[in-house]
Amino acid sequence: MDETNPEDIPDTRMIFVYVSKLEKFVKQQGDEIVLLKSALAEALRRIRVLEEKTLVLLATPRSKRVITTPRLNAGSASGDNTSGTSTRPRQSSSQSLSKKPLSAKRKTSLSGLAIKEEPEERDSAFEKFQLRGRTINFYAWNGYNESYYTGEAPNVKLQLEWVHGYRGKDSRNNLYFLPSNEVMYTTAAVVVIYDFITKSQRHYTEHTDDVKCLALHPNKDIAASGQVAGHAKKEGKPHVRVWRIDSLETLKVVGLGSFQRGLSCIAFSVEDKGVNIVCVDDGNDHCITVWDWENKKKISEAKGGSEPVLAVDFYPKDSKRLVTCGKSHIAFWKLNGDNKLEKRLGVFERHSKPKYVLCFAFGQNSEVITGDSNGNIFIWSSEKNQTTYEIIAAHEGPIFSIETSQDGMFLSGGGRDRKIYLWDCNYNQSEKQLEIPEECGAVRSVIFGPKLSEEICVLIGTTKNCLLQGKLENEKNQFTFLTQGHSEETWGLCVHPTKPVYVTCGYDKMLYMWSAETRCLLWSKQLEDPLQSVCFHPNGNILAVATQNSKFKALDAESGVEFFTCVVGSEQHDCVQFSPDGCYLAIGSHDNFIYVFAVTENGKNYKKYIRFSGHSSYITHFDWSKDSQFIQSNSGDYEMLYWDVNECKQVSSSFSMRDTEWDSWSCVLGLPVRGMWPEGADGTDINSCIRSHDKQYLVSGDDFGCLNIFSYPCPKLKSIPNIARGHSSHVTAVRFLVKDSHLISTGGKDNTVMQWKLES
Repeated sequence: MDETNPEDIPDTRMIFVYVSKLEKFVKQQGDEIVLLKSALAEALRRIRVLEEKTLVLLATPRSKRVITTPRLNAGSASGDNTSGTSTRPRQSSSQSLSKKPLSAKRKTSLSGLAIKEEPEERDSAFEKFQLRGRTINFYAWNGYNESYYTGEAPNVKLQLEWVHGYRGKDSRNNLYFLPSNEVMYTTAAVVVIYDFITKSQRHYTEHTDDVKCLALHPNKDIAASGQVAGHAKKEGKPHVRVWRIDSLETLKVVGLGSFQRGLSCIAFSVEDKGVNIVCVDDGNDHCITVWDWENKKKISEAKGGSEPVLAVDFYPKDSKRLVTCGKSHIAFWKLNGDNKLEKRLGVFERHSKPKYVLCFAFGQNSEVITGDSNGNIFIWSSEKNQTTYEIIAAHEGPIFSIETSQDGMFLSGGGRDRKIYLWDCNYNQSEKQLEIPEECGAVRSVIFGPKLSEEICVLIGTTKNCLLQGKLENEKNQFTFLTQGHSEETWGLCVHPTKPVYVTCGYDKMLYMWSAETRCLLWSKQLEDPLQSVCFHPNGNILAVATQNSKFKALDAESGVEFFTCVVGSEQHDCVQFSPDGCYLAIGSHDNFIYVFAVTENGKNYKKYIRFSGHSSYITHFDWSKDSQFIQSNSGDYEMLYWDVNECKQVSSSFSMRDTEWDSWSCVLGLPVRGMWPEGADGTDINSCIRSHDKQYLVSGDDFGCLNIFSYPCPKLKSIPNIARGHSSHVTAVRFLVKDSHLISTGGKDNTVMQWKLES
């Protein structure tokens, strides 16, 4: 067998370069395929138009023939598109779908036959828009004057008012109780500070991407938070921000440009009053760095190894020593006189090495107490790298959290058994314990909470992004939810037509109804399928929910009771919306069709009405006209088509729809929203947008976790928005509440729901 020469093995970095180039090439091919599909669909529509007109001409007696010249789209096979208009035959003036019938010009052909021409749409005002290599033409409404729109930012800003969510699915040590009777935790790109007394939240929002770790200074008035690599040009690289808890003022930005992917864990030193901070990089080598954070100076650096590091902390009585734990290891580090970190691995001796050492905390005498994936608790000597005491099978399954108190007691939180145990200073288990509800997931973090009475209060963060408050003396295991959130991608959002209430849904199969006034959960319901979109009936009593597996469900909005289910199409439904009069329900599907149901009995009865076909890609957004007669829709290949629900056909003339009054505007294409697209946008940068009810503002949610508020309409290219940050993932949905005083947004992969207030 031939031996492989080590020099022939490509470097890891080279592999990343190759993979990056391959991904770029695949993306380019994907763009070309999208354009080819669009061109093919356009060509087929043109052929269908010619065939239909030929059949009509042949069926008409020669003496009565009127030849209609087909007016095809400005778009061509090269990718151009006139507002995504179809090329189906136009109706005569008496059958025109426009509110103002267009007069037709007549000419005589060389053969002597009368030729009726369509209105000259190309001579009318239209605006061109370039998006991902395509030219899209938008027809201007009557009275449109481009010079009137300055594109300046509006006179209002979005102020974050409330956050529903907690990052518990993949983070540790991100939950702290403060002396001010506040609890501090992270979700998305926000650090939330919740006040138990006033029931209010404060938010640190200076991060640009996921806040994955959190640390509290020994003086309890300073915090440090570490983020992953983000999109921002200035501070998008992984770094640590040190800030004051009372004023939310940023003191220092540490390590900007020094880390690879992000920070997995951080901690302040204790013995020297928090002069240093230790950071663990989430890169390949899991580098451990010690910083003088006030001077932003790196003191020491060492490779943590190839295995993930899950937790780090300084010894409470020695700022030259620290501990890390993670996959198959616990390590004891010492900072020597040359500021070099020396490492000693912990020895499990007669016990089998666990797959993960998941957490640790320091006891009264600086002993280290660890919890591992086997459910065991080990106590390690403060001087040696060996165990001094073992509690075997303390929990059934992994132990995700250990928290100690000043009197020597400590808490342990289990994963599989969902239990929290209290242990005394002699490592004896107390009879006091808690078991969190199964729907909340496993225990991710557990800490001692506020001393509201003689009972021991604990705060629990869970793997399903819930934050609970409970008491160890309570035998009934009753809990108070401080916050709840979705645990998987969140896409569905709708607002009540008359009340400050909204509903969210996601891939976790959960349906939540929230009150914007009390900022609490009104009710929740788990359905059988992953959920994609949701909407209210105009009467506010019915909810329509669309799933990822082609189902549509109708529920009572007061109780969440499901009373109707129907399978529609074959793929997920990306958008669902009732008509303003409540007589129709439209469903935009991933199979390129729009399904319309006739609705009767005030939203109780549904019957299939029509299926609209014409898009060559999946439906992304649509809106109803004010009179419930028309629909405008966008698709994944950047088409904008129009449909007449009463006549059950596609409107072939986008020009005739230019003055239509739309009940809402959530489509990301169109002249009124053209200016919200950033320069060089690739078509996927903006996931959602919404116009305010009073038609003053337009808000878009983009791929970079930002909400951008513009003046409406927004036709001017490169319009200037006011930007609000908080999400760390693509913003999947934005909606104004009924009085336009607040805005609601959902983050896809950050699983967070945010409530914003419009402030001048």
